[in-house]
Amino acid sequence: LIIIYIEAAQTTVNQTNEFFDHLKKLVIGRSFHMVVDLTGTGLPKTGGYAINVNMKDVKEQILSHHAYIGKNVLMKVALKFVASAIGLQKTKAVNSIDHAIKLIKDEF
Repeated sequence: LIIIYIEAAQTTVNQTNEFFDHLKKLVIGRSFHMVVDLTGTGLPKTGGYAINVNMKDVKEQILSHHAYIGKNVLMKVALKFVASAIGLQKTKAVNSIDHAIKLIKDEF
């Protein structure tokens, strides 16, 4: 199972909580790969706590985590900090969603 999530341009705590509520229903009893597209959003301003709290409920089910960030160097740095803070130290930055899917298929 591959979950592809495209981050909103302006992320809110409510939006983050709604995403994780839906995700938890989709992955009950299943492991999954997560691909996040961050190309259309800015640097994190809110929602970090909501991500951290919600990620605890599904972290053990995540087989791999990939993030598409485009050419934004600051986003790449922010990704490393946020991923580390929520316990996803092995997050891979990828060149595209298709690249992430190829990596998942090749590795798993």
